[in-house]
Amino acid sequence: MLRKQLPAGISACNFAEDAALLRLAVSGPAGTPFAHVLHFFDVFMSPDDFPSRPPFVHFKSFADDRGHPNLYESSSGKVCLSLLGTWESGEQSTGEGWQPGRSSILQVAVSLQGLLLGQRFPYFSEPGLEDAQGMREHIRPAQLYNENALIVAVTQVLGALRRPPEGMEDLVLAHYATFGARLLAGLDEVLAGSSSSSSSSSSSSSSGCMQRGNEAKLGSGAAAGLDAAPIAEGVGVLALAEQVWPAAKEPMGYREDAAAITAILPRPPTKGFLLVLKRYVMKLRSALANTGCIESS
Repeated sequence: MLRKQLPAGISACNFAEDAALLRLAVSGPAGTPFAHVLHFFDVFMSPDDFPSRPPFVHFKSFADDRGHPNLYESSSGKVCLSLLGTWESGEQSTGEGWQPGRSSILQVAVSLQGLLLGQRFPYFSEPGLEDAQGMREHIRPAQLYNENALIVAVTQVLGALRRPPEGMEDLVLAHYATFGARLLAGLDEVLAGSSSSSSSSSSSSSSGCMQRGNEAKLGSGAAAGLDAAPIAEGVGVLALAEQVWPAAKEPMGYREDAAAITAILPRPPTKGFLLVLKRYVMKLRSALANTGCIESS
């Protein structure tokens, strides 16, 4: 039932041996530093107190740094969200906390995508900065924060391609067969745009969870597929994308994505960021090609 209700960009995988555990793959919306990047969350619904109390949500990070103030890196995996009772702020008084009988796992999934990954400038989720949006003195810090967020997002892609979470292996390939080229196009635009702007300035004055074999494991437990038909052996990644991720058939929108990324970064981006980004783009291009998500150049 949940799988049929999930909006585009969110997929779920449940586990036969532990009915209290659900794994979510959430793609960041366009126009954010997390655009088209899969983020993975394990949702544990305690048999003792769910749904009287909110579930416990753990974020699977592949980075050693934080790309969003509310998504903690490495072993912590903490997710700060008022709905989960893990974020104390003024918004708690607006009725956005967990409400037994009304709140749901679907609401959690949508909040992860919309309230967290849907932020163009996650900088404003830092404690004390919620009301600073629109203030001139915070524009550049917010843009600089996005430089780091973008690097962390690319790290998430590299980590998922290298070590996809169990139960999500085929979804990862299908997703990045669909959106990998878009990601690269946007990042290449950032690099190309910075080069052209610096050269011009110098001349004027001096960047559905489909499980492999329809089966996955968490620990020793087999995962139950969500109405997913087995994939025929030898099916290519692009064909797989059409089976698993219907968005593969939609227009790609490369230019829109590229423009959206450059719009949330400093103009021009900092030199240190561009140097790091260039290295990461090379790694990303290689990883996507090696996994068959894009054609090798």
